[in-house]
Amino acid sequence: MAGISRYTAALLGITAVYVLTATRVLLHRKEAAPGLVVTVERAEADQILWQAEDRETGGWPIALLPGEKIDLNRAEVWDLDRLPGVSRSMAEAIILWRKQRGPFQNLRQLKWIDGVDEELLERLSGYIVISP
Repeated sequence: MAGISRYTAALLGITAVYVLTATRVLLHRKEAAPGLVVTVERAEADQILWQAEDRETGGWPIALLPGEKIDLNRAEVWDLDRLPGVSRSMAEAIILWRKQRGPFQNLRQLKWIDGVDEELLERLSGYIVISP
């Protein structure tokens, strides 16, 4: 390492370890998020759209990540609220319906929720998965 002092080399090493650790933590958080099915093939560092751990205080993403799909039978209000055309009150109604009647079997059952019409179903079809 000609031209670089030991101090500079140590600083570069520490910085590299920090960056790798921070990246691993962020990726782990994304994989461990309950209620989400993330299918991102390639993600850049500047595309990570959330940081906070507490979803109740607004640290959750306000838009879907590229390629992300929401599992209708596992999602919470804050997950459903991020779907295009779904308001917070509609998300709460979806959760209530699921608690009262059990898991959704198909996307068409969403029509039983007040405010959900054919147009919204069509819009949501690419963003929702239904687990058994």
